Amino acid sequence: MDDRTKALEALAHGWCPLDIREQITTALEATTHWQKRGAEGFHLDLHDRFTTIAESLPSGREIMSDRRWLAALSEWTALDDPSLYMASIPHYAIALGSILTLAGDLDELLPQIQALECLSVTGALVVTETGDASSHVAPRATATFDVASREFVLVTPDVGAAKFSNRGLIGVPVLAVWVARVIVDGKDCGVFSFVLDIADHHGPRPGVSVSEVVELGNVPLDYSFIRLNEVRVPYERWLRDGASIDADGVFHDPLNGDARLARTLNAPQMLWGTLPGTMAAMARAASLMALKQAANRPSHGRMAPGIPVLSYHTHRNALISALAESFGLTCAGNTARRQFIDHGKAPAAARMEFSPWAAVNRNLAVLKATTVWGAEEVLTECRRRCGFAGMLNVNRMMLYYGLAQNFNNAGGDNALIIMDAGRALIEGIAYRVPDQQIAEPADPGSPQWWSRVARAWETQLVHHARRLHAERAAGTRDGLDLWNPMLPQVKELGEVHGIRLLADSVRDTLEDKETEAAREVMEPLAALHGALQAYKHAGRLMCAGLLSSDDARGLPQMIDNLCAEITTYLPTLHEAWTPPSSACSTPLGAIDYAAELTARLSWRTGDEDQ
Repeated sequence: MDDRTKALEALAHGWCPLDIREQITTALEATTHWQKRGAEGFHLDLHDRFTTIAESLPSGREIMSDRRWLAALSEWTALDDPSLYMASIPHYAIALGSILTLAGDLDELLPQIQALECLSVTGALVVTETGDASSHVAPRATATFDVASREFVLVTPDVGAAKFSNRGLIGVPVLAVWVARVIVDGKDCGVFSFVLDIADHHGPRPGVSVSEVVELGNVPLDYSFIRLNEVRVPYERWLRDGASIDADGVFHDPLNGDARLARTLNAPQMLWGTLPGTMAAMARAASLMALKQAANRPSHGRMAPGIPVLSYHTHRNALISALAESFGLTCAGNTARRQFIDHGKAPAAARMEFSPWAAVNRNLAVLKATTVWGAEEVLTECRRRCGFAGMLNVNRMMLYYGLAQNFNNAGGDNALIIMDAGRALIEGIAYRVPDQQIAEPADPGSPQWWSRVARAWETQLVHHARRLHAERAAGTRDGLDLWNPMLPQVKELGEVHGIRLLADSVRDTLEDKETEAAREVMEPLAALHGALQAYKHAGRLMCAGLLSSDDARGLPQMIDNLCAEITTYLPTLHEAWTPPSSACSTPLGAIDYAAELTARLSWRTGDEDQ
């Protein structure tokens, strides 16, 4: 493997040390024979598989401490089996992460931490309520403090407060981080989390009602609704994070209101730090599978029978474009991963309107939303280009798409994240308007061009939206009256902010010393990513004066030329970006797809039934 290929491989895997990757992939490969799609007992087999994998990895606290482990585990479990991802990553990043981040005293919760680490229980964050929109902002489940016993009494007051969760796996004990509104002496003291036993080997714990399994077709797992009827939780299991209630029953908290809510919901940013890289990994894998199939699949069209389908420019350009978009997602994934691993914290917004997520960590939340949407587009195109083969679960494209689709809402609603980010930019919260940099008209073929255009576009929208906001605010409007007519501008600004963050990630990757050896390959990928984005948004860019009509008309030919150039680098990209683990392989990756597919299937003949 030459230096260029090594640099591309390092880019794809976020500079994850080889020993971490090898340890995780070895564990996955040792248990792939346990996968039983559609068989009775599949979910329990999935938990056994996760348990066996976890036994060969460092402890949960080590994984959460050295975040490279969580990033690598996130990527490889998703590539192997999205259901395995949903069983494992929330267990670590959300359940264990909440306890390690928010516990008042870790020693008090040591038995629960150890149970999560050895997987004698499965962990879940239980926050979403069924009755209302934006239940994260205003949960109705309550935890009322009993001064005499120093316990909390947890209740879901009505059916609308029932919470939705992956409650764990059938026959497996469940330990939940349960989000509720704390009531002390009749007063609402804010939103906190509690460590709560939901179920043991025999079923739900006393006071806990669990519905029958609710099916989600996009990522098969056991999901249910959960209600509580006066479940008592000791003071020590309150994830109080610096708050306290003294012996006289007086509540104390250094935070209040939205600041407390944002802190309680801090754990999802551990998911956001790794999810963009995971979305990029699935997009890359799908793009490469589709390209391999197109290269090995003969056309039967009368125009040129027998030539590879990839020879047709429409098919080639669609899949090379998907690969370029995957490159952009990969750059964004590395930006998120580095912020996460470096424990970087974006300044929190002082308040929230639509959701709490932008207030927790705006950059990571917006990168999460933007990369999920980008992965959905790539996966949709690749699946469509593979025809029937793209629909088969054994080829994983539908499974990858299901996981991406799931995260439109899981881990924070993407639409609300984007709108709250737009609102924060308009109000100037922790945001400085960058200097306006208009790209020269002759620059569209440059790999750096799109970053300058995206920044200029965002800057223009910020100035326009702030003027509109000031005009409306001058009329003493507030709340819904102020924001409702502006929501289209708020949404557009949030979306363009995400586009700009992704464009800057591509630019930073080109300038990174660690990727210098691969610049020859990355520059046309970056240029194609920018050209595709400009073509997609050409109308709005022309209205903004950031794209001339001549440049807009020239984009299709530019895209065609860049696709032709990138095609020459496909052998290198396949070598660098094809997942090396056999656990992530599919029949679509084989030269003889039909032979590989049939070899993986069990067969019966009529004679066997006689």
